[in-house]
Amino acid sequence: MARVRLTLRGVGSSPGTAYDRPEDRSGTVHYIPRPRLFVNLAVLPRDAIDAYRPATRAEGWSPEAVLDTGAPISLFPFPLWQPFRDVIRWLDQPPAVGPRQVTVLGGRFTYRLGRVRFGAFDADANWLPAVWTNAWFLDADPAAPKQVVLGLRTRLFDGRQLRCEVAPAEPLGQVWWLEDPPPVSR
Repeated sequence: MARVRLTLRGVGSSPGTAYDRPEDRSGTVHYIPRPRLFVNLAVLPRDAIDAYRPATRAEGWSPEAVLDTGAPISLFPFPLWQPFRDVIRWLDQPPAVGPRQVTVLGGRFTYRLGRVRFGAFDADANWLPAVWTNAWFLDADPAAPKQVVLGLRTRLFDGRQLRCEVAPAEPLGQVWWLEDPPPVSR
């Protein structure tokens, strides 16, 4: 069964979304944590065979991505796609009036549509084989997101499941996996 462990951690320095419990008259402020799931990607050369698995992680070719099932497709900020720009297959799009833009995280950024092949790995040397994925490759903009966003429309998710286990010793008490489902017994 192919699977990788995802990293669960909070975003920013905030403890979460503050709220008051109506029944709590002490004035204590409670917080709903806002953790995100992260996965390590490994971009592959265009000519790598399907079963290829990198022995080492090439500098700049292994970005960390936030897993965002609300994102329609994956997104790569300009500084993060530059090291592997020569392996991106650029896709033609119908003519548009003005530059193509995507709205993300409260900003509008120009992009170019392309395809890149990547797999996923974790610290325990687990590996999900590489797939071709369409993505937005943002133009240089200092206000753009600083990390890769792994969107829902990637074949890396095909036939796989996200699974959470209770793990009291782990930060936030959970461990998450992206994995092939167990075989169906007959």
